[in-house]
This record gives sequence, structure tokens and C-alpha cells, in this order.
Amino acid sequence: MNEFDFLSTIETPEKRKQRLVEKDIAQIEEALESEDESFVLETHRLIDGKYQACIDGWSNGMYVWIQGHGFFYNDLDMETMKENLATMKPKLLAYIEGWNESNIDSSDRQDINVTVNNKINIEISFKEARQK
Repeated sequence: MNEFDFLSTIETPEKRKQRLVEKDIAQIEEALESEDESFVLETHRLIDGKYQACIDGWSNGMYVWIQGHGFFYNDLDMETMKENLATMKPKLLAYIEGWNESNIDSSDRQDINVTVNNKINIEISFKEARQK
């Protein structure tokens, strides 16, 4: 054993991401087998909340998704939540590989700056004003 063996135990950001996503996939699998509606709902909200901004096309193929608002949870029943979770699972597997990551890098944004200068000069003498 040498003094640098500890380096192999350091978790890289990529390995940490993979570990966390795999944990979420395991929770999805558990929810898909569960009959506990509150656990399925909790899992659906957790996974959606974590990944909707990270994965391109997150809502594609999902039920009861309202563009600009997200899921309308009042209309999600147990079967629909499980269908959505089953759709989320492969999206997470692809995310681990970096295949469907959203490009939310601020360097890709195009900022538009508009400067408006309104300067009005009115010069009139009292004499001219009285004549008009």
C-alpha cells in the first residue's frame, strides 16, 4: 500500500452523478412494484423535480403534462404515475451517459440589449410663443 492509494476512493463528479441517478432509478423500480400510492406520488414528484430542467425532452411521452406548468397532479392516478415513471427510467439511463442533457450553459444564451435615448430639445422664446 502506498501513500496515494486514497486517491482511488475519491468520487469524481461523473461517478457521483452516476451513483445518484442509479439510486433514483432504483427508487423508480421500487415505486413501479409498489401499491402505496403516496410512495408512488412522492417518487414521481422527486424524480420530476430533480430532472425536468436537466434532460431535454423530459415531458415527451408523459401523461398529464402541461407545457409551461409541468404535471397537473390532480389528474394523475396511480396507473398514470407508474406509466410516467416507466418513461422516466430510460431517460435517466440515457442521462447517465450524457445523451440527453439539456444545454443550460449560460454561454449559449443570446442576450439582447436595447438602449433607447429620447432627447427632445424645445427652445422657444417668450416672444415667439406669444406670436403663435
